[in-house]
Amino acid sequence: SIPILFLSRLPVGFLKQTESTCFAVVADLTTSEERTRFLGYVSSALGMGFIVGPVLSGILAEYHLEWPVYAACGLFAFAILLTVI
Repeated sequence: SIPILFLSRLPVGFLKQTESTCFAVVADLTTSEERTRFLGYVSSALGMGFIVGPVLSGILAEYHLEWPVYAACGLFAFAILLTVI
């Protein structure tokens, strides 16, 4: 349903700057010799997310149109859990 779709995207709007924060944390916690390697890891993870996310959503949508929304909410909750721990 449309309200579920909007509710699932609401946290993303509030926390949109997580990419910038990731880059800042990596830049702060690494030495200058290893910084480019770890920034590359973060960039490749973001790129893979742009590829895998829509593919996974398309696969899940074949079964039911709400499943991609639930999967996105679950992955978002898992990411928050990993951040807190």
